[in-house]
Amino acid sequence: MSKKPLVLVAVASLFLAGCPTSNLYPLYNDMDSDTEPVLVGTWVDKGDTPDKGNAKIEKAPVGNNAYTMTITDPVEGATDQYDMRLVRLGTNLFADMMFDSRKRTDAKPGTKSNDENEGMPMGMIPLHVVMKLVVKGDDLAISTMEDDPLRKTPATGAPLLAFMDTNGSGVVVTAGTDGLRKYVAAHAVDGFSEAVHYQRVH
Repeated sequence: MSKKPLVLVAVASLFLAGCPTSNLYPLYNDMDSDTEPVLVGTWVDKGDTPDKGNAKIEKAPVGNNAYTMTITDPVEGATDQYDMRLVRLGTNLFADMMFDSRKRTDAKPGTKSNDENEGMPMGMIPLHVVMKLVVKGDDLAISTMEDDPLRKTPATGAPLLAFMDTNGSGVVVTAGTDGLRKYVAAHAVDGFSEAVHYQRVH
């Protein structure tokens, strides 16, 4: 499976396994107000050390369910910041992430400095990535919304959720927020990848 569009590459390299989907519309709406204070902190893949890459989650100053996730990825030579909104559907907690900005950590003379933000490339639009979160103490389990279940057309002949295949760059769900929420709530287990675990380091 090819990597996601450029705006999602940094997330994919640290968090996403399998074939996660991107979403044209957000999972959250104006009614969502869930918070999860135990998410705040710095997280690394279990067994790794922070120098291999980490994700720092902080509460955003505006919006009850608004957080920021800053991903430092030495392999990509960049630190990416994402807007993250929490959504609770039934008993499950989800995060909707969207690219905000990038800072280079491998700047060379004559290139962008480490302090200069890079926006999205011209002509690209921000896509959403939906993750299921389970946090227990210093353990954070993350599962991503996968494309394989969407490709399995039921006997009715209609797909479970409207999407388009981007010819090798993965699946982009085109269903609106309401449809996306219904699907995610109904397929919180079979619509998501096996969980990958991260541990708190700060």
